[in-house]
Amino acid sequence: DESQAVEFLSFFESEFGPSHPHFHQGSFASTISTAKTQRRLMVLYLHSDSEPHRSFCRTVLASSAVAEYLDENFVTTATVVPESGQQQWVRQARAKPALLVLANSGSTVSLVVYVDWSSDQGSP
Repeated sequence: DESQAVEFLSFFESEFGPSHPHFHQGSFASTISTAKTQRRLMVLYLHSDSEPHRSFCRTVLASSAVAEYLDENFVTTATVVPESGQQQWVRQARAKPALLVLANSGSTVSLVVYVDWSSDQGSP
């Protein structure tokens, strides 16, 4: 929901600074609608406050190059506690943190790419 999006953005900026992709500030349904209108894929970032997530945020999401690429090509959203529409994607995540690229093909949303950052590999 929108309050979770605002809370995540506030947390991210206080912990990692202002360099990050534009995180859509609305519900998951709103993100889907925005992506459809803009004819873009969506990126869903699955977050928790564990060290692998913090490292991922510092190393990947706070990178200006990554932020610029995501902003130019995707509608990006982040979640800590998934909304009902996100549950199926969260269940498919094998590890977290993860980036899921989702496509909106009219009436369905499908998983296109899944990338996780496991603590044992140290990089995506």
